[in-house]
Amino acid sequence: STQSTWGGPITAVAAAPNLKFFLTGGEEGEVRMWELRTRELVSELKEHKGRVSALRLLADSAHVLSASRDRSVITWDLMQERRVASHEQKMGAICGLDLLPDQTRFATVGLERRLTLWDLRAAAPAAAAPYGDGHAEAVSCSHDGRFLLTGGSDQTVRLWDPSLRELRCGVGHSGAVLDVRWSPDDRQAVSAGGDGCMFLWN
Repeated sequence: STQSTWGGPITAVAAAPNLKFFLTGGEEGEVRMWELRTRELVSELKEHKGRVSALRLLADSAHVLSASRDRSVITWDLMQERRVASHEQKMGAICGLDLLPDQTRFATVGLERRLTLWDLRAAAPAAAAPYGDGHAEAVSCSHDGRFLLTGGSDQTVRLWDPSLRELRCGVGHSGAVLDVRWSPDDRQAVSAGGDGCMFLWN
């Protein structure tokens, strides 16, 4: 294996489906693109003023969303190496981000203690729902777009529909839930927590 020097903590990562390049986000707000085969740095994008908390590539692999603790989500054009859109919430760091299958909307969670739905074509949030106790650390949209899953500091995993109505709340973790992901067929989900445990949910 080859080790590439980042120069600081890596806080987020995303790989292109064609495996030609990957992206990293850093503690100081940098988003960097690397060639996978050579591990060489291709470009660096820097506008965030805080840690990059999540990266999501669009299906065209030419654009990426970066969420940051500075309360913003930036859409980048990787070919032109420039920002093409920016969304900002009023309060609190953004901890988690995921794209919806239609590739025009995305969901965020964080210290604002809300689950927020955004449209890439509009600056203001499209919808938001209060999270409840604590705050959510992660959000994941099912591949068919029917459900959203969140994991939070309150040690719960919550299931939501696209209208942001909470459907179920799963308990089991004894620490904050730091990440949630759907299985490829959307019939199961996995959660990872600060308690060192992973849970499989049906």
